Amino acid sequence: LPGKVLMKGFANKTLIEILHLRLQQSKNIDKIVLATSINPNNKSLIKICKSIGLKTYQGSEEDVIKRYYQAALAEKADLIIRITGDCPLIDSQLVDDVIEQFKVAKYDFVSNNNPPTYPDGLDVEAFTFETLRIANSESSQRHEREHVTPYMKESGKFKTHNIENEHNYSDERWTVDEIDDYTLVKSILEETNDIYASWQDIIEL
Repeated sequence: LPGKVLMKGFANKTLIEILHLRLQQSKNIDKIVLATSINPNNKSLIKICKSIGLKTYQGSEEDVIKRYYQAALAEKADLIIRITGDCPLIDSQLVDDVIEQFKVAKYDFVSNNNPPTYPDGLDVEAFTFETLRIANSESSQRHEREHVTPYMKESGKFKTHNIENEHNYSDERWTVDEIDDYTLVKSILEETNDIYASWQDIIEL
């Protein structure tokens, strides 16, 4: 679904704007940066981001872990939260829950999708800068470079932790990859009539 994050979702706002607004509700995030590629097709995305005050970083099209590393290096980040741009219903409370785990134990990597128990589209992955540095240096497989976190989860070199929901909702699909996904997310936002509806409110709906 090309250009999906620039499609209007609710209240005349694009999906990337909605994602940004929902993330801004987090109590633990210090800075939000959109790490996109140098592909010229992203000019409209960059323009939208500038108009809403969302900082951007452009890097490699295919070597996404390198893009992440360079963006984190430029921003002097110590803890990096990975949220993908096609998940406009991301819940800031889930993000904060993941970050809180770093305060109670010395983890290298914390997620809520390994294995998943939350709806697809609420994935949160967090890792230290040092974890990212090592993974960027040592990842060699194409899927590791493209999807950023497989090496962190699968190499056995890092102290990892997964947050599981009491009930398994992983068969719910709230990410936007196809036109049917977009139609669903748009209808959810319209029915709740709340750009900040919690994931529990959406489940109830």
